[in-house]
Amino acid sequence: MHPNQRVRDQYLGSHIQDAHERICAQSDLARIVREGIAFASNDVTPDLGGVAVPVFHNEKQVAAIAVAGPTARICSRLDEIAHAAIKEAHRVTERLASM
Repeated sequence: MHPNQRVRDQYLGSHIQDAHERICAQSDLARIVREGIAFASNDVTPDLGGVAVPVFHNEKQVAAIAVAGPTARICSRLDEIAHAAIKEAHRVTERLASM
């Protein structure tokens, strides 16, 4: 088990009491790590959706590029927004590497 996964599991175990909800959260986080992008749609705030992509420096995540907006406007352009966020996150990561 990767050390970061152990930390995530400990955090989720102490913050999500329901075993089923904790398993769902662990599964969601594993997918996000594997795919390198997170999508949200009405998850926490009604009528709000978006994407987030990590920015790295020295092989560690140091920031994220996130774009959010009203679900009615953002969901129809989610692929376009995701592509732009990924492109910017890579650009910032490369810029950090050159410093």
